[in-house]
Amino acid sequence: MKFLIIAIIVGLFIVLGRRGIGGAVQSEYPPTAEGIRAAIIANRKIEAIKLYRQLHGTDLKSSKEAVERIESELRKEGVLF
Repeated sequence: MKFLIIAIIVGLFIVLGRRGIGGAVQSEYPPTAEGIRAAIIANRKIEAIKLYRQLHGTDLKSSKEAVERIESELRKEGVLF
């Protein structure tokens, strides 16, 4: 029984530890141009859009279009296939 209680408490700490202000899961990428590129390369497009919005303060549509432009540039550079 003690093991179960300890396991639940540890699990809660792990889950809550990944959460930032407002309960949102923190990104593993920094809100920088390189972080956005890394998220795109890792096929984390939604996360890249969120990072772009956080960095530039733009609306969702503008951020999506910007991330798609960056994605296109990465394809031209041969980084993405």
